[in-house]
Amino acid sequence: MDPLRLIPSSRTDLDALVIRRAGERKIGESVHPGVAGSRFTLLGIPEDIGVRSNGGRPGAAGGWHAFLGAFLNEQDNDFIDCRTIGCLGTVDTAGLGGDTTEALRRAVAELDDRVEPIVRSVVERGSVPIVVGGGHNNALPILRAVCHGRKIERAASLNIDSHLDFRAIEGRHSGNGFSYAHEEGILGAYVVFGAHEGALAAHRLVAFSDAGFSYASFESMCIRESESPSEALGRLIAQLSGTGLPVVLEVDLDAIADMPSSASSPMGWRVSEVAAFVHRAASRLSIAAFHLAEGAPSLAADGERRVGRALAALVRAFIGGSSR
Repeated sequence: MDPLRLIPSSRTDLDALVIRRAGERKIGESVHPGVAGSRFTLLGIPEDIGVRSNGGRPGAAGGWHAFLGAFLNEQDNDFIDCRTIGCLGTVDTAGLGGDTTEALRRAVAELDDRVEPIVRSVVERGSVPIVVGGGHNNALPILRAVCHGRKIERAASLNIDSHLDFRAIEGRHSGNGFSYAHEEGILGAYVVFGAHEGALAAHRLVAFSDAGFSYASFESMCIRESESPSEALGRLIAQLSGTGLPVVLEVDLDAIADMPSSASSPMGWRVSEVAAFVHRAASRLSIAAFHLAEGAPSLAADGERRVGRALAALVRAFIGGSSR
């Protein structure tokens, strides 16, 4: 791992974010910097170049900071073991960007090369990376990292998202991380939970189906009620379990109704529902990494609080489910 591409967290950095109260212990007082001894390792990616190169609204660069301030100030109690959590730091995104779509897409490819070895180093240490912030473009280097770190050819993914993120191979952006992973042969199985039918381009649905991948749309579950969310999620989890592959669990915050994100929508799940989905997946699948993308605090007046607390709740749900 190139140390210049990681900005490590120190004890001083973590302490500076914790608001202490007499008689209470906050998560930030128990989380330790680095990977050593960590069952789970937090990593931030403060960028939105992948979103911008896909024509989306910027703001995802702020997701990590919103999350960390909220999470570290929650109570350390018996519900999760905070001593198992390390905080590695953030990917250095300095110098990445551009004024044109082509330049931005080249920058995303360079970001891929920065993210993958950092996440791989966590996987190689036997810790589960919890990657927060940035666009959904980072799904590709995380999948690469899991495969390279575990020395396997393929991994699987469960993506809780309103989009398939299976757009054309046309230069890297937030909408084609899984297309590239499929093209590279590292995506052995892929399911999407909660895709919005109005966001599904017909020709990409054909490509998605031809690849052997599956989805359950939000409308099929919550409008037409063809099957319940519980039934659909159980079906998709069973598909992934049958592959025997390690799973990267993904959450795009645009799956949550009215959540500040690059592609926010009034239609979607509640935070509590997504937390329940995450907890269930973590308790039933072999999760190799957890990735939370596209929360954009700057897109709403109260976005820092809303995005930060939502991300914190999802991380708590994941850790709690993984510990069962």
